[in-house]
Amino acid sequence: MKNWKELTNFQKLVITLAIVILALLAPEFMMLLDLGGIEAAFTCLLLYYKPLFQWLRIKKEKLINELKIIKLYLQGCALSETRVLISSVFYGSLFILITGSGFIALSFFLPSLFIGVA
Repeated sequence: MKNWKELTNFQKLVITLAIVILALLAPEFMMLLDLGGIEAAFTCLLLYYKPLFQWLRIKKEKLINELKIIKLYLQGCALSETRVLISSVFYGSLFILITGSGFIALSFFLPSLFIGVA
């Protein structure tokens, strides 16, 4: 790592913001920052959060593997064929239309309103 004086202003800003944000979660590093300097505090913060970074990396790899499995499953699924998909969508929509509350309202309640029974 470069010396603090050799860093650009943008790099200094990013490191300072990282120290401030992460130090809110681990306030004991404020003392380390005061005694050891920003390089020591940043290094210790990275070491302090290393298990979290490893856990996140493992979770990311598992998520990617599960998404690949889901993709392979969906590619081999019958619904991925156009003919099957269109017929499923047609019959599903017809079922919702027939059993839906709009159909019931139009077929039972609306005629009674027109006749004046209700």
